[in-house]
Amino acid sequence: MESNVGIQAIGLAGTVLFFMSFQCKSNKDLFRVQFLSYLCYTTHLLLLGGEKSDMRNEIKMKQYGL
Repeated sequence: MESNVGIQAIGLAGTVLFFMSFQCKSNKDLFRVQFLSYLCYTTHLLLLGGEKSDMRNEIKMKQYGL
């Protein structure tokens, strides 16, 4: 089994960004930070090979305009 430390770091970055998003003062900043968080989650899950579980994040990303 190969080491997935880098991939897990991407997932951790997504989690940190998600919790940091609640500190944003404006809705615009909140949506931007949460979008980056979902982008990290999506990348994390794709690199792990979880295409089906990634559908939820793709739906969230579409809600934010991409």
